[in-house]
Amino acid sequence: MDPLKAQDSRRAWTGRTRGGYFGNWLFIRVLRLLGLRAAYLLLVPVSFYFLVFAPKAFKASSDYLRRRFNFGALRRFYHSYLHFFRFGQVLLDRIAVADDPRRFRVAEEGFSYITDAAAAGKGLVLLGAHAGGWEAAMSLLGGKNIKVNVVRFEGEAENIRGLLEKSVKTSNIRVIGVSGSPGDSLALVEALGRGEVVAMHGDRTLGGRTAKLPFLGGKASFPLWPYAVAAAAGAPLIHTFAARAGAYSYSLKAWPPALPVLEKNGAEKEPLKKYAAAFAAHLEEFLAANPLQWFNFYPFWEKEAKKVLLVSANTEVSPYPAYPAALPRLAAALATRGFQVTQYDMLTGSLEELDKKIRSEKPFLIGVSLRNIDNTDSCTQRSYIDGYSALVSAIRAASCAPIVLGGSGFSIFPEELVARLGADYGIAGRGEEALCELADAVALGKATTALGYIYSKKRPARPGAARPPVSLHGAEHEKDMLGYYWREAGMIGVQTKTGCPLNCVYCTYPLIDGRAAYSFKTEAVADEVVRLHKAAGVDYVFFSDSVFNMDRAGEMELAEALIKRGSPVKWGAFFSPRGIDGEYLDALKRSGLTHIEFGSDSFSDPVLEAYGKGFRYADISKAGAEVFKAGIPAAHYLIFGGPGETAATVKETLARTREQKLCVLFAAFGMRVFPGTPLARLAAAETGAGTGAYGLEPAFYFAPGFDSASLEKLVNQEAAGAGNWLLPRDYDRNLKLMGRLRARGKSGPLWEYLCR
Repeated sequence: MDPLKAQDSRRAWTGRTRGGYFGNWLFIRVLRLLGLRAAYLLLVPVSFYFLVFAPKAFKASSDYLRRRFNFGALRRFYHSYLHFFRFGQVLLDRIAVADDPRRFRVAEEGFSYITDAAAAGKGLVLLGAHAGGWEAAMSLLGGKNIKVNVVRFEGEAENIRGLLEKSVKTSNIRVIGVSGSPGDSLALVEALGRGEVVAMHGDRTLGGRTAKLPFLGGKASFPLWPYAVAAAAGAPLIHTFAARAGAYSYSLKAWPPALPVLEKNGAEKEPLKKYAAAFAAHLEEFLAANPLQWFNFYPFWEKEAKKVLLVSANTEVSPYPAYPAALPRLAAALATRGFQVTQYDMLTGSLEELDKKIRSEKPFLIGVSLRNIDNTDSCTQRSYIDGYSALVSAIRAASCAPIVLGGSGFSIFPEELVARLGADYGIAGRGEEALCELADAVALGKATTALGYIYSKKRPARPGAARPPVSLHGAEHEKDMLGYYWREAGMIGVQTKTGCPLNCVYCTYPLIDGRAAYSFKTEAVADEVVRLHKAAGVDYVFFSDSVFNMDRAGEMELAEALIKRGSPVKWGAFFSPRGIDGEYLDALKRSGLTHIEFGSDSFSDPVLEAYGKGFRYADISKAGAEVFKAGIPAAHYLIFGGPGETAATVKETLARTREQKLCVLFAAFGMRVFPGTPLARLAAAETGAGTGAYGLEPAFYFAPGFDSASLEKLVNQEAAGAGNWLLPRDYDRNLKLMGRLRARGKSGPLWEYLCR
């Protein structure tokens, strides 16, 4: 078997110089007429042009920078510009050093290895890469009167190749063209046999054998034929790179020579692989010191599917199973980074099935979404922490992959849950971009300490650490999961905005998503609704914003977008009573609105003020009348026993419930106290217990003179025989009835059947 015979290989690299004859000619003319610095100035618009209009090169640059730095998307964009600019500088330096090598200063380390090997007369393979500027090394060799044969790809366009070769004015350098054919190696061996130097690149595969090696956190193919050529000629081989240190300045480093040897049977791949591995290690060392001097602008790394598993931990089905809408958004975001994502839901599966899935798919990162910590109900208290603990333990038993926690429940207690559950990482708040940054770092084996907004078992998140920007990547719905929630819940949650600027004393939304409201693109939301209908027959969605009606113009725009698409999907949402009028309701109703849920909390003004609500009963009454006039059933959620509640205010609220028409009333007793809320501060001040007393174990605030039992008794007396009340203990009893209605094809929240 001929050890130099080329074999078929996929060519991700074409070998062609980007840009036309005129562009290359112009740069050479500017350089020679006006000087190198003037040519550098010309690179400013050209680099920006490539950044915008060379998407494949930009993608390759971004992929490389992602492996080198913990940068967000905006910083990678800027550094890709610098990357292109640095490449242009090195290309111009190539011409300048050929014109007058004496103008360049080259600091050297290990250059004697090259001169000694060249002087020995056995030939020398000088192996560099498309990193830095190898022409600096060539200029030094030219000064030593050493003949150098530079290997160049013959696929370059003829007129451009001729232009570039004419620009090189040195008699000591000869170009040997290669095309990937089996005969390429013969000319190189002949040159080495004459005792000459052959300079070639060790990072480009052009036919022939290759070795897949770990490189910058991934697998990349490196050619083996340079080592085969050296072995066939009995010539030493030296790795050398020259870093651009500034204008007219380079720094060259050469490593001690190696003497590649083939086995007698010609089975050269494994013996030569160790030489390629050493080259990859030296190249990594060079790039660590010179990160913007990597000039392979094509997909260099193998496309290995890095698998991420996302798990929804929620198992609560009362009052209905809530679709884990965050998982499809996270999956879509991760997919943009090239990760292969699987979603798993604990309501549709089991720990045993999850164990099998993890062992089969072997994800490198596992995300667990914690929707709620408990059911926030003082009457039927249920904590979910033990279940979450069992889930994380089961994942640990099946895999050594890092576990990252997230979700609304986690975001309230990030440090406590990372410690309690023994997770590796945690992301509080919206997690799409943050999870992508973490996945990139873990996949590439990079430290996560630079991601200051990430919680870990070793350290909390840094206060004020900059987070990646919010962006919308759409949603990747898992078919079976979507089907389950559509059958069992009769509705699918979709967000139109995130964040909440309101000031309800008990609410955690500002802690989870921030106070700044951010609306997703109207067209994207409308398309998502239509896609759900087409993909799974979904004909009811619930817009699961903290409060839907915070941006009237945006909401009217969404209504028009749904109408324009002819969407048959009905929808509901959570509304504030303020700002609702007939014109607004008419537009929303035409777009599919069939249910309105009000976060009224109380029908007594003193209590509404104490609760931090931005409206009063007059607003509730007006909104109720408008909704009734529009023929839209409504639900009011009432919280009895919070701050400011008295026997008189309870009586007032109960009396005013009788004024509401075409509505259902949901009652809760007491307020779950969450850390970081105004309620936690109020409760701590009243009890003297300190805000640290309110944590994972459920604690409820009751105004003086009330407790859960007394409030439940009062409301039960009012609700008896009314038919349109739903109390906490009713939820579980209603599950069977709701199941029967779902089985008959009924969708939506179903509480409209109780409206009076």
